[in-house]
Amino acid sequence: MVGRFALEEYHRGLKQATNVEWCQCLKAVAQRGHIGLAVRRSWWSSSGASGPV
Repeated sequence: MVGRFALEEYHRGLKQATNVEWCQCLKAVAQRGHIGLAVRRSWWSSSGASGPV
C-alpha cells in the first residue's frame, strides 16, 4: 500500500508542477513528447539550470 501512495503522490506532483492535464495533443506520440518536455522544463526550473546545453 505504501508504494501505491508514493506513486499517487508522484503523479499529483507531476500534474501540479507541469500542467500536463492542459495538453491538447490528440496522438499518443505527441502526448508523450509534450509530457517529456514539460517534465524537463519543470526539472530545469527547479534545479536552477538555465536550460539544455
